[in-house]
Amino acid sequence: MQAMRKKYALLLILLLLLAGYIGARSYLSTLATKEVNAAITRISPYTSVQYKNVSVNPFTMHITISDVTLIPRGSSEKMRIAAVVVNDIDKKSKIPEWLSVEFRDIEADLSEGSEEAENLKKTRLHG
Repeated sequence: MQAMRKKYALLLILLLLLAGYIGARSYLSTLATKEVNAAITRISPYTSVQYKNVSVNPFTMHITISDVTLIPRGSSEKMRIAAVVVNDIDKKSKIPEWLSVEFRDIEADLSEGSEEAENLKKTRLHG
């Protein structure tokens, strides 16, 4: 009987920890989504940005924005990014002065004559 109570107590603790993790992740992801949407609004005159999901890892506080599509205004060419991971960001300034970010699986049309290919050539010439 005593062993059974310990098992139930342990199970209850594990369930509470799991619920806390899920709740924290959901809450933090909601906050991050609002920040991402605000940033997209600020750059909307220059480029259209679409994404599938925003999530936050409560342990590392890394923000992951999944399935991002960028379309510069005045262009029909798209750039796709499987995931943008924000590892750290300057939270003291209204406009961040520094940022640690990863871009995973970037896809862009670099065929001869495409807008991205021409921009890349210009970058290489000036870089």
